Amino acid sequence: MKKSMKVKAFAAVFFLLMSLLGCRKIANVQTSISKNSPTAVKTAGISASTARSSLQTTKSAGTVEESEDSVISEYNQNEFPEDPGNQENNGPQENRIDLQGRTIVIGQAGGVAGSPSYEYNQEPAEGTPLIDVIAYKNHRDAEEKYNCKIVVLLEGKERNDNFVTSVLSGIHRYDVYMQNFSYFLPFAIVKKLIYPITDYLDFQDGGTWATPLRDLILYKGERYAIPRFYPTSGYLIAYNRSILSASGYNDSLYEYYKENTWTWEKMLEIALNTTKDMNGDGIVEQYGLFSPSSGVNQISVPLVYTNGGDFITFDGNNYVYALDKSTSIKPLNFVSDLFNYYRVITTNNTFWYNGAATMCCTPGNQALLNPTFDRGIMPFPRSSEVGNAVTTFSGCQCYAFVTTTPEADREGIVKAIGMRQAFWDPSRPDHISIKDWLYDSQIKAGNLKTPEDIEIYVNVMATAKISYLNAFSPFLDVVNSNVLTKIITREVSVTQAISAAAPLAQAAIDSSQN
Repeated sequence: MKKSMKVKAFAAVFFLLMSLLGCRKIANVQTSISKNSPTAVKTAGISASTARSSLQTTKSAGTVEESEDSVISEYNQNEFPEDPGNQENNGPQENRIDLQGRTIVIGQAGGVAGSPSYEYNQEPAEGTPLIDVIAYKNHRDAEEKYNCKIVVLLEGKERNDNFVTSVLSGIHRYDVYMQNFSYFLPFAIVKKLIYPITDYLDFQDGGTWATPLRDLILYKGERYAIPRFYPTSGYLIAYNRSILSASGYNDSLYEYYKENTWTWEKMLEIALNTTKDMNGDGIVEQYGLFSPSSGVNQISVPLVYTNGGDFITFDGNNYVYALDKSTSIKPLNFVSDLFNYYRVITTNNTFWYNGAATMCCTPGNQALLNPTFDRGIMPFPRSSEVGNAVTTFSGCQCYAFVTTTPEADREGIVKAIGMRQAFWDPSRPDHISIKDWLYDSQIKAGNLKTPEDIEIYVNVMATAKISYLNAFSPFLDVVNSNVLTKIITREVSVTQAISAAAPLAQAAIDSSQN
């Protein structure tokens, strides 16, 4: 009897304790959620420049978010997940990494060489836009988790010389260096200026870094960099709404995008119907298409990619010239016909800026510049043989990791910078999706005027892929001068130009890897 009473008493005490612990756990979870809830981080939407001025630096000429891409998101704030604690999907599970107070130095453009380094020293003021709040929090969380300090060293115009000279002389100037991805590929790899990061971050399907940019610098199976910001330079077509409506079309091309009928044939139809000799003097006063004279590749490159073609590919052993494939030949024949047979395209920018060209073929960040007339945007069209067209980025700033860093510190540094940059990581209590970031990057700049343009822009940029055309220097120069320029003037046929350029193009690829 006594034994039975003792057991019952023990059980009662046990359940009482567990109830108390359960209440405490619930209270803790509620506290964590409230700290990271939309209400806690909701912003008043002050300007990006005001936000940046609230982040103290030892150099007032900028912050880590100084680029034009540093714009602020308050979009979709009600989709924050519950706080998952300290777990991150930042690669395979690792043992605790302690950098023991080490300073991680990022070298990048801005200021002048020798400018003092800067860092985040003060929490964002109330009303700071959300993306800046997230950037600050990621920065400080990375410092805390890996027990380090992250600073940025502004290097001015001398940055590339300083980077190369310091590494080749064995002088440890930076741990991380920022440049356009094409600068590094393959030059910095073959010269052993940067090291691979494949094993340090999770690039596998479903991982944090399994974005369209995971192959940003993919060289012979190894990855070498992560993006600084998500780029906004994917190719787009801007169009003049007034010309369309005056020519009997709806002033928006969105319906073709929505119905997936935006094809080469439809673009050509519109170009033919809007290219006009107004007074019959034999001189065209209005063109259907404009491609900037600064580079004939402004129309050729995206059309090759939207047809599933490429300029350079990896065959498993080496990088090879790829214009001789049918998927590349067909779009270049189309470009040649636009110039020489249909005569609906000009390279004179006066027509576009004076409102005398219907469509402009250009990188997205240029297409969004506001002309004096009402304009919309569209992706580059697909050929009738391709189901869904995917465009390409013309550039992307990235962080690569410098080989003068001691091997013992490399994993921790890569993971710390990865945690700092992955603003879209859903395992983070404060995050914003890539599409939301793209949305805000243009909404805040005031460049997109309609919901349809916003939808097109976000979807195009979020799915664009990396083109290595600008890498492997001087490959682009060879292709431009020997293929793209000649097909515009039709000095030779497309297949003749491609064939004649093959040995020169392959030699350029090979020499860039020596």
